[in-house]
Formats: sequence, structure tokens, C-alpha cells
Amino acid sequence: MSKKNSVLIDTNVIIRFLVGDHQEHYKKAAAFFLDVEHNHISGILPEAVFAESVFVLEKVYKVGRTEIADLLSKLIDLKGLKSNPLHIYQHALSIYGNKKIDIVDCLLLAHHELHQHEIFSFDKDLESN
Repeated sequence: MSKKNSVLIDTNVIIRFLVGDHQEHYKKAAAFFLDVEHNHISGILPEAVFAESVFVLEKVYKVGRTEIADLLSKLIDLKGLKSNPLHIYQHALSIYGNKKIDIVDCLLLAHHELHQHEIFSFDKDLESN
């Protein structure tokens, strides 16, 4: 991959990198994230991919909430990773690691807590906000 490319990251790349259950894909994903860490490329992490990654790690791979929060926090700290906005993801992961609510609700709470956006939801986990 050449310098300064902006590359959208799919969920399967994140999962292969974090889980390592497909050796060929893991090696390619590790090389990609190394390029992102060294800022050779910009990795773009869409919010839907972020949320789906949490869901797949929890529901398919049975990874614990605290471990998911830790793994993805380290990943989104990579220098070359871009998204709009990464601080929302960090805050959502903090909520996710400490509460028994799904990642989308954690993202809503993060937006609410950091930017005072109102939440309109019928979800009981979000009623008090």
C-alpha cells in the first residue's frame, strides 16, 4: 500500500486481526495495522464497522466486555486511524466495559454525555438520559 492512501476498514479485517483465527488473513491485517500505526496509510473506521466489531467479538467469539473494550481501545489509538470522531468510540467503550448495554446504546450515551445531545429512544436502558 502506498503512502497517504485512505482505506476504509471492514469488520472482518478487525476480527481477523484481533482473533487470529485465519492465519493468512491475520498476517495481512497485522501488516495493514502496522502501516496504520506508522502513519503510512490512513485507516478509516466507520461507526457501523466499529459497532459490528463489538457485536461479533461478543456474540460470535464470546469475548468478554472488558477485554473487548481493551482490545478496541488499543486499536483505535493507532496513529493513522481516522474516524469521525474517535473520542466518541473511546467513551462508548468505557461505558460498554462497565454497563450491560449494547454498543449502539453506548455510542448514543457517549454522544449524549460528551456533546449534550438529547436521546430519543424507546429503549429502557436509555430512558433516564
